[in-house]
Amino acid sequence: MLNDELGVLFIIYDLERGGPELRLLDFAKHFPRDLRMYICVTSEHLELYEKFIACGVEVTVVPIRKVYFSVRKIWKTFRYVKARDIRIINVFDFKSLIIAVSIKRLFGCNVIKIVYNNVNSLYELSSLKLSLLSSLLKYCDISICNSKASMIEISALMPEKKTRIIYNGVDKEFFRKDLHKRNISRLDLNLKDEEIVLGIVANFRRQKNYPFLMQAFEKLSAKYHYLKLICVGGGTHLENTKSWVSRRSIEEKIVFTGYTGNIAAYLNAIDILVLPSLWEGLPNVILQAMSTGIPVIASDVGGCPEIIRHLNNGILFPSNDQQEFVKAVEMLIENSALRAKLAANARKTVDEKFSLQRMIEEYVALYKYLETI
Repeated sequence: MLNDELGVLFIIYDLERGGPELRLLDFAKHFPRDLRMYICVTSEHLELYEKFIACGVEVTVVPIRKVYFSVRKIWKTFRYVKARDIRIINVFDFKSLIIAVSIKRLFGCNVIKIVYNNVNSLYELSSLKLSLLSSLLKYCDISICNSKASMIEISALMPEKKTRIIYNGVDKEFFRKDLHKRNISRLDLNLKDEEIVLGIVANFRRQKNYPFLMQAFEKLSAKYHYLKLICVGGGTHLENTKSWVSRRSIEEKIVFTGYTGNIAAYLNAIDILVLPSLWEGLPNVILQAMSTGIPVIASDVGGCPEIIRHLNNGILFPSNDQQEFVKAVEMLIENSALRAKLAANARKTVDEKFSLQRMIEEYVALYKYLETI
């Protein structure tokens, strides 16, 4: 590493198409030349590996299943950090935090700066894990939160002076309305022009509340025969959801795409994005949909109310309230003028507050600040 470069190592669980991984890919494409980016992956799930290599990022893979029994691998990572004169380690999860703290203690606590991204809710952590996380966070220099809700959550474990809010940013040129792409996507999905298409972009796990969505959609589709639903994502609950849909005889009205790397194409195909999550951080897909000019209906959890102003640039409803959710969908189905208003204001919101450039600048400024303290 050149003397005038600042090296930052990102330790992350995998390189699949998740929020943190795609954020790192944005970093790889847009970081300034005087900030050198390294990635250490602690699993062998490497879908995005070649994309990072194409950006000139050095990626090392150190599979670690049980961090408590991986002393040699932690030592290997320490030697990697030392050889490249890396001074900042950015982590996203519990296992990576343990590795970073171990490296910091091996160096001496004043040498390495640790940045912890609070990207996942602490909602499901046991009291034992919360206690351990609290102990580990004492070694962190900064916790980056992607919403006020996330910062409030982490404040019980970390002093406010050591937390920062950096809102997620979205590539407005990539996620934009494209009528040509819309026509191709809808043709590929066998969707008719007159059909109104709801869409959800989320992997099938409890947090995303798919059973709630399926039950609500069954009611809606009985009333609106031209209504369709696209579910973009995969996961352990996908097959169970498909089985439920088949038993209810509504499979012709729902498209399951499975895992995909082409979210932008599916967003162009849909008319309304829905996200009925039980809990959230700051969902990237809401920003992507808003940037594409799609009205959004989301549950009022986590950072969603920090993005959406109710009936101005989207619609919020009380989490798990099926009656209010159905009412919101019906409102947008029956009022095309409201759909257009929400879509226009949504794009404006992204322009003003959630741009990719703004996010990159704030991260770079933080890393350079940490270098000086």
